Amino acid sequence: MEITVTPESTLRALVLEDLASHFFAPILGGSLTQAFTLTADRAADSAERAPQRTDASVLRTANPANFAEARYRMLNLLKHIDGLNIATKTRAERIAREIYFATPAGSTEASLDALRQYVRTGVIPTAFRSSVSETNPQIATTWNQLQALRNAAPARPMQTLTLRRTAADGTNPWLLTNPADSTQRALITPNGLPYMSGLYTLPEVDDEVIVSFYTDTPTVGGFTSIEPLSFTYQKIEWTFADADSDGDLLSDAWELRYFGTLANAGLDQRDGSLYSLLQEYFEGTVPTDATSSPAVGPMLMALTSLRMAYLTPGQLSVAVNWPALYSRFVDIGFRDSINLLGFTEVSGLGVEFMPGQFSLNVNPATAPRRFFLPFARLRR
Repeated sequence: MEITVTPESTLRALVLEDLASHFFAPILGGSLTQAFTLTADRAADSAERAPQRTDASVLRTANPANFAEARYRMLNLLKHIDGLNIATKTRAERIAREIYFATPAGSTEASLDALRQYVRTGVIPTAFRSSVSETNPQIATTWNQLQALRNAAPARPMQTLTLRRTAADGTNPWLLTNPADSTQRALITPNGLPYMSGLYTLPEVDDEVIVSFYTDTPTVGGFTSIEPLSFTYQKIEWTFADADSDGDLLSDAWELRYFGTLANAGLDQRDGSLYSLLQEYFEGTVPTDATSSPAVGPMLMALTSLRMAYLTPGQLSVAVNWPALYSRFVDIGFRDSINLLGFTEVSGLGVEFMPGQFSLNVNPATAPRRFFLPFARLRR
């Protein structure tokens, strides 16, 4: 294949550069000339972004530093340049030819740089001005029309649809179906690849979502593709993730995930480390892998130092300690008994008056002699 570089093609490239600079340089905060040296694979795909699932929020904005992400935008800009009116285009190409072929005596300034300066600023360097036959008003008018072209560059077309993940989409996590006409849409990344994972958790079967997306994307695998900008979930079915039916401070879902049973105790150690299941659960580490351990040292995950003190003749304070690092995960309460044969939960929860120290004020008048038993309950 042979590629011929002409003044006209150079002008077109420089106008495209200026168009892109107009849209991207303010965000990049630097020179677009440097930005254009980025290769298509410089920026990784969005798989390195943290997954999340939300009920209503814009999840991504285009990263202009990744020019692979802007490929469709560039195609639109090229089409836009072709729409320049004939008179302006003819005059601009004549100016480009005369600058391009000028070789001023004693000048070390490259013709390409001179043409770039004109496209960006409207000023032809002094050493090249005598080579251009157009008058100053014609030069200024042509540049103003190039600026008008830049300012009128089209935005990428967008659309919003309600889509659903159906059983018909099979095992392809990147397919969604439009329930209005049963057509399937393929989610693609800004690089034009099927969206497998990354910035957001993809919809599950029967999830219905409102998707805003770009529509100027190619066909992928025979499917109409969309480049999503946001998901708004219509309905999210959920249960308490921290349900703890056996009261061991371990989430039922967490116990079943790692052990397949609720027959565990919070102080158990299952991976050969010195960390209890409770500490692994609160820290989010894997309780079956000794190499996945909390960053802090092992702690005694228990209520300690039960104490009582009279504040006034009619008010008794009952207090107990719990590891301060994990106090946000639990509610602390007390049960009492007058004979140790049965305990009843005292109304109210302990207040953390100092890190890891919880107290509850009770009225001792109802039972002068009582026994207290503290408890911790997984906070929801």
